Amino acid sequence: MEYTGDLAERFRLATDSEYWVAVYFKSCEDKEKFLRNAGLLAISDKYMDGYAVARVLGLEMDDEQGKTSTTAATSMS
Repeated sequence: MEYTGDLAERFRLATDSEYWVAVYFKSCEDKEKFLRNAGLLAISDKYMDGYAVARVLGLEMDDEQGKTSTTAATSMS
């Protein structure tokens, strides 16, 4: 399969390990308990926008456009 244009860039960003982190637990129940207790389950149960996570955790971050944001979390589309 050959990727061109925007699709190739989206694939590169999605698979570049410099842009994401992983957390694991011994069971699905433990993972869901963590996400629920951290207030993150409303975003997703697997893949989350890091800026949305920062907002839920009350961390001030420059968003992708360079704007400082601590507004309420929004889910990824």
